[in-house]
Amino acid sequence: MTDKKTVVEDGFVVEFALKITDSEDGELLMDSSDEQDEPHLAMVYGMPGIVPPPMWDAMAGKAKGDTVRVSLKSDDAYGPEYDDAYFHVPLEYLKDIPDLEIGEYYSLADDNNDVLAGCLIEVNKDENYAVINANHPLAGRDVALEAEIIDVRKATKEELAEMLEVLAELAELAEEEDEG
Repeated sequence: MTDKKTVVEDGFVVEFALKITDSEDGELLMDSSDEQDEPHLAMVYGMPGIVPPPMWDAMAGKAKGDTVRVSLKSDDAYGPEYDDAYFHVPLEYLKDIPDLEIGEYYSLADDNNDVLAGCLIEVNKDENYAVINANHPLAGRDVALEAEIIDVRKATKEELAEMLEVLAELAELAEEEDEG
């Protein structure tokens, strides 16, 4: 009797270590194994977010112990850098954050509870505004991704429900963009 390996497919959680490097100069942009608390990522296969769809495609059918490598142009990875994703926001939206730091990521809510998340790139106290870059941190970069698959297991009902919730939120956002 042969031992059948559990492979990455729909309805499964894949736990993996991820390294992302700049394709042009080889700069290491992210290494999940450097994270003390969470050295591995665990996500329902296909979940939108950290991993671009081509990487999920490359993981399909792989098993524990496999390593997957994908090189992607920016449009296929984390998208281009958009000029209109730079926002000037009143400093009052940042008043509850005690120690603002350029280069840090923040989530802000305006008077309508619309949330803006991004990197703080400028604070102008004289004119009372800050500039937030809402592009993905790796937008505009050609990248190489390497994932070492640590484990593959069947997703729980709760994990699948969470994925459906995220997908519903994304569908709602896309619908709002189409209307706007």
